[in-house]
Amino acid sequence: MGLFFRNRTGESVWVAYAYSSSGCSDGGNWAKKGWWRLAPGATAKVRSGFVGGSKFFFYAHGEGGSPEWSGPFVTNLPQPAFDWCWNTASSSGTNRGLQKLIVPTTSLDHTVVFS
Repeated sequence: MGLFFRNRTGESVWVAYAYSSSGCSDGGNWAKKGWWRLAPGATAKVRSGFVGGSKFFFYAHGEGGSPEWSGPFVTNLPQPAFDWCWNTASSSGTNRGLQKLIVPTTSLDHTVVFS
C-alpha cells in the first residue's frame, strides 16, 4: 500500500510531492518533500500505508527541465533534497506549480505514471 511514481519516459525524471500535515508550524496544513530521481523504467514509493481517498500534489520534470508535469498550486521548491512545510521557502528555490491528485477511495495504493 502507498503512493508511487513511475517513470515511463526515456530519460530520468525528478519528482516532488505534497501531503496533508497538521503538524506544520507555518500555519498551513501541508508539507512538501523531494526530490526522487527516477531513472527510465523506475518506480519510487513516496508514501506508505493506505492512500485511498487522500489528496496529494506533485511536480515533476525531466533531467533537462523538460518535459514538465505541473499545475496551478504554487509553492517554493529548492534544488537540494527537502522535507518542508508548504509555506517554507528559500531564496535559492524556485516557485513551481503542482498538480492536484485525489486518489479514489477504493484504492489501496496509487501510482502516478510519467510518460
